[in-house]
Amino acid sequence: MKLNILLSNLFNLFLFLALSARAQDLVSLVRFADSRLDANDPDEAFSSFNRAFFFLEVYPATEITKSYLLHRMGDCHFKTGKFGEAIRYYGLAVKSAGNDTVRNDLVLMKIKLYLLQKDFYFALEELLIMDTPPLPDQRKMKEIFSGIAWFGLENFDSAGAYFNRLAETDSQKVLLSDLLKRLRKIKHPNPNVAQILSIFLPGLGQFYAGDLKNGLNSLIITGGLFALGINVVLNYSWIDAILAVMPWYQRYYLGGVQNAGNIARYRLEEKRSRIYKEIMAAVDSKKH
Repeated sequence: MKLNILLSNLFNLFLFLALSARAQDLVSLVRFADSRLDANDPDEAFSSFNRAFFFLEVYPATEITKSYLLHRMGDCHFKTGKFGEAIRYYGLAVKSAGNDTVRNDLVLMKIKLYLLQKDFYFALEELLIMDTPPLPDQRKMKEIFSGIAWFGLENFDSAGAYFNRLAETDSQKVLLSDLLKRLRKIKHPNPNVAQILSIFLPGLGQFYAGDLKNGLNSLIITGGLFALGINVVLNYSWIDAILAVMPWYQRYYLGGVQNAGNIARYRLEEKRSRIYKEIMAAVDSKKH
């Protein structure tokens, strides 16, 4: 009996030492992965984090958690510009996060990536279901992200409401109020108006949007093709004109209409972007 107890204790001790050694190896592997990520080698880091995640359940280490590994794998994808994969890993990390602070940081990272991808609806959905964070920095980040999401959706009143909450001084409030008023007045050039003008006269929409070069290009090409079509009708037949000239005319005519709308949209966003940068500078408390 005593021999059996002794053997059992020796076996348990050996198992404990083996698992402890494996756990220490796991910690070393994660530290190596962290160092590779810090050294801007996300591919090698991801491979190491992935191996660590696989062995974590077999050789548990109190210093390492699933949430941490998933978070860092998300960071690897973020570094390589694979935002969709980064969002997926951050989402998995949220589910296994051990406390609200870590969970909120991960949710905010997801929202940040949605905003970088201009997926404003997805960002807003995450913001609306997110509880109010207990930490001041996290609360401020949520307010900023909410303002950016509404701004991206061109709901400037809602965006302004969030940005105004971030104003900490009277000078910031006055500046933000002025910027938001200027923002609401920016309605020119209107992309729909630009397209309608180009329907009536090719190039006119581009002129309206302030792009003389593309306007002349559209007017000359479509005008030349129209003249060529008339010439083919007079010298040959309308069927020849339809078959030989009409496809090219249609291509440049419709392309010009679309181009006018895109130019107007770009110019409009450019004007709003300048105001947006001023707003973000205004809500940066470090500058005031």
